[in-house]
Amino acid sequence: MANILINDQIAPELSKFTDLETLINQISLSGQTDDKYIAEVKVNGGAVDLLVEHISERLNETDTVSFKLLTSIELAFEVIESTHKYIECIIKKIDEVVISCSKGDINELNTCFTEVIELVDIFTQLITKTISTFRQSDLIERETQVEIHEIESQLLMILKGLLNAKELNNVSMLCDLLQYELIDNLTRWKIQIFSKIKNKHGQHI
Repeated sequence: MANILINDQIAPELSKFTDLETLINQISLSGQTDDKYIAEVKVNGGAVDLLVEHISERLNETDTVSFKLLTSIELAFEVIESTHKYIECIIKKIDEVVISCSKGDINELNTCFTEVIELVDIFTQLITKTISTFRQSDLIERETQVEIHEIESQLLMILKGLLNAKELNNVSMLCDLLQYELIDNLTRWKIQIFSKIKNKHGQHI
């Protein structure tokens, strides 16, 4: 039977499950979660992508599977901690769009632009859920609420402008919006919003 760890604690009652997908489902549905969410899964020290649609890896007696479970607040703060890396990823892809623009490589520009939009869409979903969690826990002050509304509105306008520039094939406008407006907005999320929420959290622990 595989060795199963929940937050570094051995869970022998779960070792009877022989495939990863069933094990994950069992933990999600059982009292093991205790109002917590699976934040990370590792098999023999290697991280497993939780976004994979079908995880059917078979487990054997020598495998060690470790689960990291977090409350919604803990998970939200982990999102904040990883935000700067995600923003760096988006900025790197924006740089690729700008380079493609300077080379006149329209095909590469279109590919990179699509990837930027997809990344920003994921980023938007993450921060929307995270901000909602913080609001429910009263970790956002009124002043910060106003700033969030402003930056959210700005991001929406930038995205509309990007899609409009793409539709009009206005490459210059597209690159300017990406290189200046979008990067500035993402940076404001990191410095102006998330840092304040972290400081607020520090006052409560």
